[in-house]
Amino acid sequence: MAVDATSIPPSGKKFTEIISRPGIIDAGAKEYKYTSGSRGTLGVTTEKGGGYISGRQAWWQLR
Repeated sequence: MAVDATSIPPSGKKFTEIISRPGIIDAGAKEYKYTSGSRGTLGVTTEKGGGYISGRQAWWQLR
């Protein structure tokens, strides 16, 4: 994909079947996302975790 003549790699992960919303397990330095597919397969994606973060993680602005 190109934006303003700059190449940006696409993000996301391709699946060959319909998957459910992942179950996420935070293990500090790593984060594990478990999915189940429409064909009965199970998958796991390992990503860099956010570490231990306390306090507010997000907020919504109210009018």
